[in-house]
Order: sequence, then C-alpha cells, then structure tokens
Amino acid sequence: MRRMVNYLISGIIFLGLTNPLLAQQPTEFHLRFDKMHSSNKLMLWRPLKQTHVGLALSGGGARGLAHIGVLKVLEENHIPVHVIAGTSIGAIVGGLYASGYSADEIWKISQKIQWDKILANRPQRSSLFLSQKQLSGRYLLRLYLRKFKPVIPSSISNGQRFYDELSKIILEAPYQVIRSFDELKYPFRAIATDLIKGKKVAFNRGDLALAMQASATIPLLFQPVEKDSFLLVDGGVVDNIPVSDVKKLGASFVIAVDVTSPLRQKKNMGAPWEIADQVTTIMQFQQREEQLKKADVVIKPELGLRTNTDFSNPEKAYKAGIEAAWKMIPAIKRMLLQKLNLKKNQLYRIDKIILTKHLPSDKKFIPFGRHLWTGFEIQQLIESIYRQGLWKNVWADIITDSGRAALVIHRIPNPVLYRVKFRGNSLLPDSLLLKQAAYSLNQPINWKTWEKNCEAITQFYRKKNFSLAYIQSVKFDSLSHTLLLSIQEGRINTIKLEGNTRTKNWVILREFPLKAGDIFYAPKIHQGLSNIYSLGFFKHIQIEHKWVNNHVQLTIDVQEKPPLQFNTSYWYDRDRHLKLLFELADPNFLGLGSKVALSQIVGKRDFVTEFAFQNDRIFKTYLTSNMKIHYSKIKHYVFTRGNIAGEYQERRTGIYYAFGRQVKRLGTTSFAFHLDEISLRPISGAGYPVIKTREASLRLQTIVDERNKMPFPTKGKYYNFYYEIFGQIFGNDIAFSKLYSSTEDYYTFFRRFTVHPKLAWGTADMVTPFQEMFRLGGEDSFYGFREDEILARRFLITSLEIRYMLPLKIPATMYFHYRKDMGAFWKNSVTPIKGSDFIFGDGAAISLETSIGSFSFQYGVNSDKRKTYYFSAGFRF
Repeated sequence: MRRMVNYLISGIIFLGLTNPLLAQQPTEFHLRFDKMHSSNKLMLWRPLKQTHVGLALSGGGARGLAHIGVLKVLEENHIPVHVIAGTSIGAIVGGLYASGYSADEIWKISQKIQWDKILANRPQRSSLFLSQKQLSGRYLLRLYLRKFKPVIPSSISNGQRFYDELSKIILEAPYQVIRSFDELKYPFRAIATDLIKGKKVAFNRGDLALAMQASATIPLLFQPVEKDSFLLVDGGVVDNIPVSDVKKLGASFVIAVDVTSPLRQKKNMGAPWEIADQVTTIMQFQQREEQLKKADVVIKPELGLRTNTDFSNPEKAYKAGIEAAWKMIPAIKRMLLQKLNLKKNQLYRIDKIILTKHLPSDKKFIPFGRHLWTGFEIQQLIESIYRQGLWKNVWADIITDSGRAALVIHRIPNPVLYRVKFRGNSLLPDSLLLKQAAYSLNQPINWKTWEKNCEAITQFYRKKNFSLAYIQSVKFDSLSHTLLLSIQEGRINTIKLEGNTRTKNWVILREFPLKAGDIFYAPKIHQGLSNIYSLGFFKHIQIEHKWVNNHVQLTIDVQEKPPLQFNTSYWYDRDRHLKLLFELADPNFLGLGSKVALSQIVGKRDFVTEFAFQNDRIFKTYLTSNMKIHYSKIKHYVFTRGNIAGEYQERRTGIYYAFGRQVKRLGTTSFAFHLDEISLRPISGAGYPVIKTREASLRLQTIVDERNKMPFPTKGKYYNFYYEIFGQIFGNDIAFSKLYSSTEDYYTFFRRFTVHPKLAWGTADMVTPFQEMFRLGGEDSFYGFREDEILARRFLITSLEIRYMLPLKIPATMYFHYRKDMGAFWKNSVTPIKGSDFIFGDGAAISLETSIGSFSFQYGVNSDKRKTYYFSAGFRF
C-alpha cells in the first residue's frame, strides 16, 4: 500500500512538471543552418549549425608523431574537426589531415619516410646522367665561389629532399588547393617565421608543401625558405602553439595539442642547431603559456626527454598521443554539450510520433516507442534525419490533442534523380566515372551519398595520378531531373620560370616533361623536379600551380647556386700512396648547361692536369659530347710474382673527344677519338720498354650504370663494353684493336646482405703494345695480386662477393666482405684456353663508409700461393 502511495506521489510530481509544457502552444523544432562556406569548396547541401572545433598542433619535431595518435582518438570518438592550424611538425601533420588523409594513413606515411635521409643534399643517383654519376661522390669538400670569393653555406641541408617528400605526399592527397587553404577538407593555416621582418607568417594559400616545409625549417639545420619577399624558418620561433590562428578561422572550441620540447640536457647541446633550438625553446616559454590559456582543452602527451630530432621508436610517441587523448575525451564531450547552449533538461512527454513521409528504414532509425524526450534529443533527431541526405528540409512540432502529445516530424524529400551526366572529362569516360559512384535512379537524390560519390570520383583521378582534377560544380536540373557534374582535369595553360637570372629558360624547360596543353600529371611533375635539381645548378626548386580561368598556371621557381665551384678530394692506397685532387669548375658555363672544369691531381706517383668541356645534352636533344685536353705523369711498377722488378714513368699529352647519345639516364652509347703523345721513361729495374710514340684511336663504347649509390651499392647493374681501333689511318705505327666487356649486379636481401656477381673479359691483338695491354689485379680486381700487377692481352675474370652491413650504432656504416675470384690471363691472345690456366682467389675485407670517405682493409690469397694485404682510404677518382 505504501509503495502504491509513493508511485502516486511521484506521478503527481511528474505531471506537475510536464503539464505546463503540454498546455503551451505547439512547440516547434527547426534545423539550424550554418553559413555556407565562402571558399570554392564543393558543398552539396546546407551545413547544420554546430560548434566549430579547431585544432592547434604545436611544434616539437620528432615528438610531433604524437599528434597522429591524438587525431586517431578524435576520429574514433567522432569528435568533429572543422579548422586546423599547425606549427613545424604540427603544420606537417595538420596539413596532411586537412588534405583529407586519415590518422591511420598519416601514420603509415610517417613510417615510410626515411627521416635520416631528409637532410641529404645530393640528388637521387637515378636522376643523374652518366657523366654526373661518374663525378658524384668523388669530392671531400665543395666550396662555392662568387666573384672568386667563397660563399659560406647557411645550413647543413638545402631542404630540397624535404620538399620533394612533402610534395609527393600532398599531390596524392584527396583534397587539393584550388585558390586557398580554405578549400581543403578542413581550412588550414601553417605558421612560419619571416627572418626579414621578424614577424609571424600564417600561410593561407599557395604551395601547401612549401608552406609545410617553411613552417618546419629548423635554423642552421635547413636552409631558410625564400618565398616572395620572405625568408622563412620554423614558426616555433614566434608562435609554437597557434591557438589564436585557430580562433581566427572561426573555431568556437579549441583543442590544443602540446608536444613542445623540454630544455635539452647539456650532453645534447653539441651541434650549433641544437644550441639554437635550446635558445628558441627558452624564448617560447611565455608565449606558449599565453596561447595555452586561450585553448578550451589542452592535450599534452607524456614524451619524457625525447628530443625533437629523435625519430627512433616512433611507436612510443604515437602511443603517447593516443593515451593522452583518451584521458581528455570525457572533458571534450562534456564541454561540447555545454557549448550547444540548449535547454537539454526540459522534458517532453510524447505519446506518439507521426511522420509526414514514410520509409522502410524509419522503424530502425526512429525510436517510436519512446515517451520521454528532452528538447536536445528532439533537435538531435531531426538533425540526424536531415543528415541522411534524402530530405530537403526537416522540422518537428509537438501537438497536443485531448491531453495526448504527438511529435509530428515533417520531411520534404529531395527531387527524384533520373540521370547523371559529366562535363569536362576528357581523360576518363562517363562509364568509368559512374562505376566509382553508388546511386539509384528514379529515387529521391541522396546528397550525402553524392557527397561521398564526388570524393570517390576525385580519388579515382588521384589514383590515376591526375592530382589537380576536381569536381568544379554539381548542378541539379529540376526540369529534366538530371545531375550534372562539371570536372576540371587540370590542363596546363602556361609554364613560367622564376629565379633563373643566369640559366637560360630552355636549359630548364628541356628537363621538364610537361608542356603547355598537357594535363597536370604527378609522376611527370616529380620527374621534372628531379631532372632540374639533378642539373646541379640550383640549391632549391619549387613547382607551384595556380588556377587561372579554369586552367593551370605552373611556376617553376629556382634558386641558383653561385657560379663557380672549388672541389677538393683525396685518395690513398698501398700502391699509389696519397694523391690529392683540386678542381675549379663552372657547371653551368654561360648559363647554357655545359660544364667547364680545370683539375689537378698531385701525388707521390701521380701528376695529372686536365681541362674538360662536358655537354650532357646538346641543346634540346639527348646527344652528348665531352672534350678533354690532358697532361699526365704516372709512375708504374713492374712485378715479378708480387715483387717489384722495375719502375717507370708514363707521360701522356693529348686530346680526347667523345660524341654520343644518352640512354635515358641509365648510360650512354658514344664514339670517342683520342690522340696522345706517349713516352715511357725508366726509373729503375727492368721489364718495360723505353719508348716515345704517338697513338690515336677510335672507340665505340656503351656504359650502363644503374647502381643506386657509391661506393657500396645495394642494388642495380653496371655494364661497360667497348671496341677500340688503333688504325694506321690515324697515324699509328702499327694497327691493332681491343675488345672489352664487364657486367656486374647488386642484390640485397634482408636489408643487410648484398650479393655482387661480376664477369669481365677482354682481348687484344697480338701486336698490342706494352702501354695498351690490360692491367689487372688488386683489391677490386683479383685477390692475391698487387694493383696492376698483371699485364695481359687476353683475360677472363669472374667473381662473387657477399657483403654484410654490420648492425653497429656508430657514426659510420661498417661492412664485412668476402669475395671469391676465378680467372685466367694470357699475354698471347691466340693461345688455346686450357683449364689449367685458371687460378682462384679468396679475400675478406672490413670497410667503413663515412662522411670523410670510405676506409677499407682487405686481405687476399690466391691459388698461386700469393698472399697480400690492401688498404685504401678516401674518395676514388
């Protein structure tokens, strides 16, 4: 009885609370629409008003991988993001997210980036012509000269590799910049610092990759980015957590993610850029705290003492971001509800729900049996119905009749779709584009579905590498019930050049594979960027696109290096001893793309002077030429079973000219003519002729070099073939010829094991003179013999090397090598070949690859019972 009384009292109290509501005039709930986006972003339906959530992502270098973890948690909890601003690594992660990449996709991208290679200044070896490959990696020091005065570099890296990586990723992104960063999936700002005016620059348009690079350009480590009148470096110098910029973008709720670095320990302040980073961090303290106070929520991952350059164990930073975000999710959800400013506690008793239009899915979607509703829940219901994409408008009334309340939901359906058409698509047919879309004809058009369809069609263009293609407009013809999608595929109207005060326009444009009238195609953009940079004339190259009158205007912006180079290097080995190289070169003579160089090699056993004029491309063709004038004095030993039997000096004065054709960027096929005055002069002992003669020859040669790096390739092939004629027609005393061929391959397994097979052979006429015989033996030829110990008119050598990269944590790369050689050598090139002619060699080596050259200690034996050791250091030239 007491329980019934309690129920009765509770009911009276409840009715007392709700009856005033039921007695009021009919209550209406309408959709609250937001302002349409002012940019050119494609919007198929009116956006609903909501709390605009903004992300402010701080700088922090490697610590910024935690940003990705934070984004993943926000996605999993359906926390909407509307605008983003980022500094340094925050600009990179934020820029990728704003471009349409998901958190998981950004994490995969971060794992693929070779962060330790970002500082590299050299172009990829695969982008070089053969002559450039032959010179690449041979110098210890390169000093640039302007008016014969040295130009001191401002940084360790010019940042080109950094820009290339960002550019490739951005061009594959689902969303591209049309006119401004507001047209990305989320409006975005990248914060950088202008060194000229000492002010903050918030990038809102232009080249997104360059904006991201500028924001993350660490002083002294990377060269400042030059753009227009700005000289840009890391945005963290002036604003490391850009909360204010997020608010300027219209965010009413700001989530700041703070991954800023703590002060470095003394042991981590050895390099100049580390000291500069410490000073910057100290300067940021007050400004950072002021920005954090402006944020509604601050997420601060626990990253300990990890420095901003420590990219080891990236998973740890990523997980720290996930853990920190999860801790703040309850507070974020609670505060977002408060921001809605609704009377969510006002209760309504609903006896039934009435729909003006019925769909089979309504029973699953709408809780018809529910009787108690808050105003917030009713508002959420009509908004969720609208977000189905099927309705032009939705609103609700609460109507009372005879004491019973009904929630009447009014729905005006979208018009029926009969057909779909495309306009502007010349690359892909309508049928192929429609396969990317999910839709039904003769049914009300679903704008939500078509929003996804537009993304799918755009993404299909991205997969085909047409990076700038986008859907310009979507129009519905109410008379014919036709949906018309207008596509801009990114046709190039003009290509402009900026920054080349010395280099001729055609020298740059001949390396760029796209022309006016072509469609913007990402692989050719990357190829052009690589080709131009590989010329070696520019310290930084940027390719920016701009839409003008529905066409693309490309601008290739280059920063020229000083005109002259002074190069120096060294090489030491057991037999040649120490020799030094000095070279003065102009790699872009008169801005025509030709190289002029004067070089001098000086050593105990070597003296070489050479003037060279190299044309990798003659005008716009792939024809190539090379002219050299040289004078040399080289000392040679003559050996008898490994012992020095004599020594002589070979002097050559002559001219060399080659003309041929580039085989893409793999190698060349050429005809070469050389004319030499030769004299062999005695120093000691015997075993050599003393002569003075003139030689001239014509050589047909093909060289293919696909090796990925030197001096320790891990993949690729090297092939060298030539046939050389010394005819009496050229003025030789005797006529003879030589034929040579060598091929070698490199295969790497399990990242550390490299297998290197090689086969070389050569034959020459019986009358081939002493100075033109093949010289063999040494650490790179055949174990157990000294360098050039073997003189032969016919030879055959095959070898198999296995190299292992040792897993040592030292500031150099160390290798262990083992090689097996087999070969035979004949001074008489017509002697029958017998099995007993062949000998075997075995050897092992320890090598170091460092920034000051390679160092190698080797020991070898052969079946002739010969044993010898080898030591070499420096850069081979």
